[in-house]
Amino acid sequence: MAIKKTDQNIDFIKKISNSKEVTRKVTQERPIKHEGVLTYSFERIKSLESDSMGKLRRLVRVGEIRTDWMERWYSGSSGLIYKGHREEVCENLERILGKMNDEDIEELREWTNLHDDIREMRLIDFCMSANISQ
Repeated sequence: MAIKKTDQNIDFIKKISNSKEVTRKVTQERPIKHEGVLTYSFERIKSLESDSMGKLRRLVRVGEIRTDWMERWYSGSSGLIYKGHREEVCENLERILGKMNDEDIEELREWTNLHDDIREMRLIDFCMSANISQ
């Protein structure tokens, strides 16, 4: 499910319900893979507001965790870039995104995505609200 910039409100609950893969990833995988990306996106996009959407936002901890650090490049990842292109790619990433500062890096390193009883209750609450079976 790609997220495109739009002025229209998007019905993410419907999009999730219409995709078996996304439904499975959100409701059956614990912890939710790429939760931070969902959180970051839901903080910044227009969506149809509903009880279910509010519960989905709560499930992925919108407003509870910082995600703005995802907008900048983590220079510690430079070793993952093919050596023959590394210098150019690193320069472009730094120029386009900017580098993470020490606070961003600390946030990245302390990132956790654990599934616990609170998250399980939020998941159940969301699934019941959206009429999605687990």
